[in-house]
Amino acid sequence: MDDVELGKLELSPATLLITGVESHKDYEEVRVDTAFGKVSVYVVGDGKKPAIVTFHDLGLSANPCFQSFFHFSEMSVISEKFCVYHINAPGQEEDAEPLPEKL
Repeated sequence: MDDVELGKLELSPATLLITGVESHKDYEEVRVDTAFGKVSVYVVGDGKKPAIVTFHDLGLSANPCFQSFFHFSEMSVISEKFCVYHINAPGQEEDAEPLPEKL
């Protein structure tokens, strides 16, 4: 196998790629108070439409867990007809504070 030399890499700031952000520009992050602290929920779409609720896999947040799935072109038809609520477990959202020891 031939060696490959990497060229100059340009880094850009991370962007939130939650469902429909690029096509709809209508997501918002809502912090919900619970007995276990604040829970981050990304809401995408019109809250008057039927809901789809997601909960990420272990060790992930909603963004990396569902980004690929909801960006398939086939999903755009479905995403337009629903409001998607991506729930992040406490301490798993972007820039999360460490959880207290006595949770």
